[in-house]
Amino acid sequence: MPYYTFRDATPDDGALVALHRCLLNVETGYSTVESYAPVQRAFAAWARTAIAEGLYVAALASHEDAVVAGAGAYLYDWFPNTSDIHGHYAYLTNVYTDPAHRRQGLARRLVERVVTLCRERSVSLVRLFATPDGLAMYESMGFKHHPADQPEYKLLLR
Repeated sequence: MPYYTFRDATPDDGALVALHRCLLNVETGYSTVESYAPVQRAFAAWARTAIAEGLYVAALASHEDAVVAGAGAYLYDWFPNTSDIHGHYAYLTNVYTDPAHRRQGLARRLVERVVTLCRERSVSLVRLFATPDGLAMYESMGFKHHPADQPEYKLLLR
């Protein structure tokens, strides 16, 4: 198995986070590289600012000095409700692994780190929309499917 290093993202990683988002959208058929280019540029600028302000947390995996996988979460407050009186939520997104490095456990490890970062920030609920390839992993990590929210999955942290 190849050797990987892991780290949390910094504002300087904004363009890399945006690239992973672009590749994920292209691979899932939601966009083409060409049509996503303006969104990618805007997302890179947004990610730099959001990471700096603590509104977006992310973890990255590298192999031989190249980042090959990442995962992140957008943190947001929601009004108090019956599910959570505090309303500190996160939206897990941009879970991407380069095809040559898949099936090595990178996505799981990165999502676990992002969930830890969420817990450290008093997030009580993590939401996500899963691709078919990710369903089994998320379910094995405790995310539950809520039919009323299809296709959203949630992981209750407290």
